[in-house]
Amino acid sequence: SFSADGKQFGNPVSATHNIDPKSEGAFIKELSVELPQQKARFVKLKATNFGVCPPWHRGVGDDAWLFVDEIMVE
Repeated sequence: SFSADGKQFGNPVSATHNIDPKSEGAFIKELSVELPQQKARFVKLKATNFGVCPPWHRGVGDDAWLFVDEIMVE
């Protein structure tokens, strides 16, 4: 979501993906959303992971990790 003052944020938008959660290795997936043109000084991003690694994962029972390398706003 976006904000001009960093306190009041507008309605959030969502981006989803079709990545198989059982995929292994490092990879890049670009997600994007189309928004009406607007002015904003702040961007709030929320990304979620599994929480705890599921039974089929080699880290089963451990906390899941999520790595985000780059966020681009145009």
